[in-house]
Amino acid sequence: MELNSMLLNEGLDLKFEDLTYKVNNWTDKFKIEKKTILKGVSGAFYQGQLCAIIGCSGSGKSSLLNALSGYKTSGYSGTIFINNKPQELKSFKKQSCYIMQEDQLHVQLTVREAMEFASKLKCLTLSLNANKLKMIDLILENLNLLKIQDTATVNLSGGERRKLSIALELVHNPSIMFFDEPTSGLDSLSANQVLGTLRELANTGRNIISTIHQVSASQLKIFDILYVLTPSGQCIYHGFTSKLLDYLAAQGLRCPLYHNTADYIIEISLGEYGDHAEKLVKYIKNGKSSEWLKNTGQKDLVKADQSTGVNINDECQDRQLIKYIYNHLIQLVILSHRCTVKTLREKFITTRLLVHIIVSAVYGWVYFGVGINASFIHDNLMLLFFSLLFIMYTASSSMIINFPLEIQILSKEHFNQWYSLLSYYISFTIVDLPIQVLCTFLYCVVLYYFTGQPLEWPRFGLYTLMMLMVGLLSQTIGMLMGTLFNDLRFSTILTSFLLMPWMMFGGIFIKISDTPEIFRWLFDISFMKHAMEGIVHCVYGLDRPRLYCPKIYCYSTSPSNILKDLDMPVNKYWLNFIAVTTIYLLLKVLTYLVLKKKLEIH
Repeated sequence: MELNSMLLNEGLDLKFEDLTYKVNNWTDKFKIEKKTILKGVSGAFYQGQLCAIIGCSGSGKSSLLNALSGYKTSGYSGTIFINNKPQELKSFKKQSCYIMQEDQLHVQLTVREAMEFASKLKCLTLSLNANKLKMIDLILENLNLLKIQDTATVNLSGGERRKLSIALELVHNPSIMFFDEPTSGLDSLSANQVLGTLRELANTGRNIISTIHQVSASQLKIFDILYVLTPSGQCIYHGFTSKLLDYLAAQGLRCPLYHNTADYIIEISLGEYGDHAEKLVKYIKNGKSSEWLKNTGQKDLVKADQSTGVNINDECQDRQLIKYIYNHLIQLVILSHRCTVKTLREKFITTRLLVHIIVSAVYGWVYFGVGINASFIHDNLMLLFFSLLFIMYTASSSMIINFPLEIQILSKEHFNQWYSLLSYYISFTIVDLPIQVLCTFLYCVVLYYFTGQPLEWPRFGLYTLMMLMVGLLSQTIGMLMGTLFNDLRFSTILTSFLLMPWMMFGGIFIKISDTPEIFRWLFDISFMKHAMEGIVHCVYGLDRPRLYCPKIYCYSTSPSNILKDLDMPVNKYWLNFIAVTTIYLLLKVLTYLVLKKKLEIH
């Protein structure tokens, strides 16, 4: 099936010269040495062609694709040209897309919903008109996804997921598309369907560049251009796929009968038929030679220099501040809507609510009525402190578990220019805020009532507010750890290790007056101390009357004595609240900067 004329595109020509890529490598002697992955390779891929980069494992296929697409920018040297003009990465990304080996999709959304959200984000509109909806239908129909448009992404097969990844990028009609092993993990039928889709995309005028790990003889014929890399990161062939046998024959190499040509040239690169790789590298000039891109019987791919550069809308450069803010607000609304739909369909939100209700009920049962009894002051203080710990650990754990799952999808969508990182970060925070508020409120209502704390709305409101702020701060710590470390086990253990000191300096286990002066400054920067001090004043401060004592004498019947013994005689609730809020905002900014840096490195 041919793609409709609505998807026709004037693709981009891509050339690269003397591209070298080196990475730091640890030796057995614990020294860092530079390892060369790509060694001065050159080549060109033209519009309207389906191009394959092949080679053995470790030959640098993905590294070359990452460099050409702009996905990796550090460690490379050489020059990349777009339409014979030096590549401008910012503008190039607006006309290109990179579809990675792993299909990073939102499993909670249906195929149709994923397409509509992608279209809204890329077109910066809150509603889709008839033309945009028709375009979505057209893309889904041509990729054989229209019949399953109401199916959740989690229920799609491997081939369908790969096609959906392609469909999501076709929404903004890219001129050049990069694919990292698009057939990896697929059965032969699904792989052929995906390659057939790439063939049709190339027929619409786009430049399609793909790495292929293992390709059959029949699949090899689908590609127009073949680019072969050796284990040393050099090029031994760059030209028409149909001319490969003639190229090898010119060097005295004959492919055995019934042998896959792609396997044969890879075996040559590995030296299985003698030391021919270096000779082929010199013959093809490490990719610079255009001899095998010329063919009298087919389209000549070698083009003269073009005077025109990349046709990019100059509006991005002249955009006014008001429009810039407006576009980010549109992104924020769309992302918040998408995140809300995803969150409501997750079972995790129900789990969070149930955990808070059940634990508060258990605490209320065990510590029933201790808040009004002066003989149980120590127990009540332990209850308040452990309640704070519960909120802290559940909030941080929820982000450690949930947020890392978003990073891979965020990396793909942000690189392909779907939205700004700031819009995503704010939307994620906004959508999760009501959930954390509801969890904290339900927990505090049950705990506060059944444990016999003073039933006064101002006290309860201030208590809940401080608990909420600690929860938000702890979420940010979890988000920071989840961003820094991909390993869930490591980030969980490290978070617990980092939170432990603030528990020690919370003002309950060790009083400030009993602490050596050299360590007292730690209480000032401990959010647990500020939070606990605020909570204690909510319960025992604000001119609370004397407590009930069933014994003959209770020293702690006077709330002022309790506060004095805890080294918290002065009500500084709002100062404590501001301190916790300040730490929260600083961590929020730090997490954003770390996330931004990680995406740049990734």
